[in-house]
Amino acid sequence: MKKKNISKFTAIVLLITVLTVIALAGTYAKYTSSFTGTGSVQTANWNVDVSVDGGTTYSTSALSLEIGDKVYPGGSGNVGTVTVRNNSNLVNASIASISISNVKIDNVAITTGHPLDGEFTLSIAPATGSSSSVAANGGTSTYDVSYEWSYGATRNDNAYAGKTITFDVTLVVDQVAN
Repeated sequence: MKKKNISKFTAIVLLITVLTVIALAGTYAKYTSSFTGTGSVQTANWNVDVSVDGGTTYSTSALSLEIGDKVYPGGSGNVGTVTVRNNSNLVNASIASISISNVKIDNVAITTGHPLDGEFTLSIAPATGSSSSVAANGGTSTYDVSYEWSYGATRNDNAYAGKTITFDVTLVVDQVAN
């Protein structure tokens, strides 16, 4: 008799389990949907160029600035300007560095030991009201190139009359976070 009761009990538990699973199965049902799409984005352009001496022609190639006959012993002043224009459509820029190097007079470098070393100097700095930041969409920043030529102590400064002074300008422009 005991075996009959265990069989009945097992059958009843199994029946209750099956009915419970059926009843709960509807509770766990759900609808799901899945979608797949595509997207695209266009990168901003980087377009920075320069002009020299207030010119309206901008170039991304060679930077050429000529002193001409603007300098003389005992004088100082501005010999030219370099303007940086940022035509990038979204990207702001910053002048990372701008420098003058390789200063020569008639192809002879003005370095240590040259008679003009320490007497003739070129420098470059932001023009009044300009900064190193160059905003996107046509922002500009202007730099003045200036010189100072002190009188020579014992030599005839006229010895350099009509000579050509050349130099290199190096300009590095970096993107800045907006």
